[in-house]
Amino acid sequence: MSFFNSRAKSPVSVGSLPDEGKSDPGLAGQGVSRLGKGTTISGTVSFGGSASIDGQVDGEITATGTLVIGETAVITAPLIKAASVIVAGKVSGDIAASEQIVIARSARVLGNLYSRELAIEAGAWFEGHCKVMRTNAGDEVLQGVEGSNDATTGGRP
Repeated sequence: MSFFNSRAKSPVSVGSLPDEGKSDPGLAGQGVSRLGKGTTISGTVSFGGSASIDGQVDGEITATGTLVIGETAVITAPLIKAASVIVAGKVSGDIAASEQIVIARSARVLGNLYSRELAIEAGAWFEGHCKVMRTNAGDEVLQGVEGSNDATTGGRP
């Protein structure tokens, strides 16, 4: 999958995720934090930059940069909040991105999406509402999202 860099204003082509062990093009040189396959975390997870998750997280996730949710990731969160979010795995919960959200064909997402830009690849599974905002998805909009999730009370994707 071609990822976004912090300067991109629109999504680049969506393809397959890079192989494990290879660098993620949109995250190169950004000091990426990684939660690998087999990792399980319960609770709030915060990243001070970009991050890649291939394990399991049960709790709120925030990142100041790009957050990549890999094909092997299973996330159950009331809210995922980052500058950009790229989903290729399973997510149950709302996603709020100040820049953009990409849902890859391998993704299964149950929750609401809030962002300035949204791309859903053909073949992806998504159930929820989405709000694509014409202006910056600033704090005033995202604050209203916190605690309003009704998607995580349903079944898992």
